[in-house]
Amino acid sequence: QFEDTKELQSFEYQLRPLCLNTRKGESFSVDYLRVAEGLRQDFNIFGDVIIPKGTYWWNAWRASFSTFNGRVFSFNTSFRGGEFFEGTSFSNNTNFLWRATKNFTLNLRYEKNIVDLPQGSFDTDLIGARVEYGINPQAFGSLLTQWNNAAEEININFRLQIIPKIGTDFYFIINQIIDTKNNKLVSERSTILAKLIWRFVV
Repeated sequence: QFEDTKELQSFEYQLRPLCLNTRKGESFSVDYLRVAEGLRQDFNIFGDVIIPKGTYWWNAWRASFSTFNGRVFSFNTSFRGGEFFEGTSFSNNTNFLWRATKNFTLNLRYEKNIVDLPQGSFDTDLIGARVEYGINPQAFGSLLTQWNNAAEEININFRLQIIPKIGTDFYFIINQIIDTKNNKLVSERSTILAKLIWRFVV
């Protein structure tokens, strides 16, 4: 991508030398990545770790595996590592899906990043869970909860969608942010939102 200055903003080239797919829906792939980032100003990536402005190029790799998501239990995972700016990084992103019934699903997610830079090193963790339930064909509910050590907070989001009739949608949303700093749970922000969408043809 290039801004009006014609300077490089971001670039990623992907080469996939290996990709396997089974008849049952499993897949495995390995990718080589050539990445570039153009920083217009110093970038505070984590805590007090700051990457100086400039244009950076690096090489990385990624390996991914997934099972057929139409099963009762399925999962996908990916690993990425190699160079990162002027240092190195390693990350893993894993998702588990349980289709308990045709109306109820549970999704668990875990993401880990390990970064080592000349300016400093850090680890990040993100843990999340999403529950989805179809009350009936006209009503759906979901509850998302996730925590990450970078912001040190828990985000809880509840969403209810009701379709009274075709062309009409009603949404009720509750969002709660809980601070987990100093090993304490402190409610920070609460948001309640209701929205009605009514479509008509003139």
